[in-house]
Amino acid sequence: MRRMEACLVVARMNFASMKRTKEREEKRCREFLERKREAKESEKGKRHSLSFFHHFFDFRRRKHRSFTPRVRSSFFPFTPRSVAFSVPDIEVEALAQEKAKKDSDKSFKNMASFWTKTASTSSYPSALKDLLEAAPAPRFVLFLGLDPSTKALWCPDVRRCAPAVRKACENAKASLLEVDVGGREAWRGPATPHPFRAAPLSLSGIPTLAAVDEQGKEIGRVGAELEATGSEAEAAEVAGAFVGKFK
Repeated sequence: MRRMEACLVVARMNFASMKRTKEREEKRCREFLERKREAKESEKGKRHSLSFFHHFFDFRRRKHRSFTPRVRSSFFPFTPRSVAFSVPDIEVEALAQEKAKKDSDKSFKNMASFWTKTASTSSYPSALKDLLEAAPAPRFVLFLGLDPSTKALWCPDVRRCAPAVRKACENAKASLLEVDVGGREAWRGPATPHPFRAAPLSLSGIPTLAAVDEQGKEIGRVGAELEATGSEAEAAEVAGAFVGKFK
């Protein structure tokens, strides 16, 4: 009889403990749901709402299927790893993809109505096609040279004239395609002539600034005049006068 009474006492204590544990779990769930509902009104709440409800409904489904009186180690009513790691990883990945899309050089960027893009010798045809299809008129192409190892302008004439050309195009709200002809050896090498020195471009030197129409046909060019300038002010004057003719 005493053993039975002891068993009944233990059973009542276990039942009371299970009931209190269940109430604590439900209280924590309600509090967390209330906080998420308040956070949903903000931008952060909108981003987390889908992930939160996914985990919350999964917890409710598991809760109705079977109840475990064991006290959870985390404050949250669902698996803490899914909240502490998965959601931030998703946010970081989404933000990284958005930043990469904005900073990609495969598409034009409109900065105060100034469209610009950089292309290499091999990608010049596709870049010119993008210039004609995506960029507004007037459209210009600047041929310059970058060192393959340092990615710096190796020609002193280009270093003097390139900033002036960019500023003139920006002031005119024009589109500018900068084409890299390669290193010094690739441009001046006597063994294998550069493809841009042959027709239809027939470049004689860099820097060369060309204006193109809607079909990609060259309608104007200034090259020797830019090379003959002795200062950045003279280069800005020559570039501004050339770009101004096609406004």
